[in-house]
Amino acid sequence: MDQRVGEVSTGAVAAVVDAGEVQPAEELIPRARALGGERALAVLLRAGGMLGGACFVASLSLRLLPETQTVHVAMDLLQKGGASFLIATPVARLGVAGALLGLRGEYRYAAYAVISLGLLAVALGAGYVA
Repeated sequence: MDQRVGEVSTGAVAAVVDAGEVQPAEELIPRARALGGERALAVLLRAGGMLGGACFVASLSLRLLPETQTVHVAMDLLQKGGASFLIATPVARLGVAGALLGLRGEYRYAAYAVISLGLLAVALGAGYVA
């Protein structure tokens, strides 16, 4: 009996089920790739967004307290800290992504990241003093 009854996939090896016999077929190509760098970027972005949001929520919750100078200073610091987290998170992501790309051997994209960070530094240095 040379009839194929069905195919069964077990882990990384597929097997062809013939009439009563199981014969190993070709190895499957792994579809998942290493996600170490992507996980680091996801954690960085999530942490930056959560910290920025937490600062803004804390600032809004301080509005429930009686108005004093200390409360206003704390609200101002929390708002500035939240905005700083939200602004700095994509910049940090660019630095981490550039380093990860350089480690993987993708030097062209790592160079693009370095050039972008350099342009951001020049723009920050040429900015107005508050």
